Amino acid sequence: MEIKKVNKTDFVEVASAIGTVTYQIVSNGNVWFEQLTDGKAVYQHRLLSIKRMKSDALFNKALVEAHKEPSRLKDASGCTYAFVYESGSFVYYCLVPVTKREKARADRQVRLYAQCLAPKKATPLPHQPNENRIAA
Repeated sequence: MEIKKVNKTDFVEVASAIGTVTYQIVSNGNVWFEQLTDGKAVYQHRLLSIKRMKSDALFNKALVEAHKEPSRLKDASGCTYAFVYESGSFVYYCLVPVTKREKARADRQVRLYAQCLAPKKATPLPHQPNENRIAA
């Protein structure tokens, strides 16, 4: 199947034409898309991208754009494992841990953060019947 990247307006038009039964949010590497399939093509609209940065660049970006520090992602014991800053359709982040194992765990947590954020960025679509809303 052909993958077609579309803008928000076109995505809403496709949803109106083919319905929202096949709607889902998917990721490909560091990018999250909302997606519809009509049997011939897959239509994707980019929702969110994540980008790793060095800590000084991340803090400078957050301070310049939002006049505040990035948010902290903490583990169960309260230790910070990553700093994140959301701007538009990007989540910028830097990892705090030192060991490879800690970095891999922190990186997974940042991806889970982005995965939770992606539906909030989703396009409002035409009304779905209740049975489709439960399946989606």
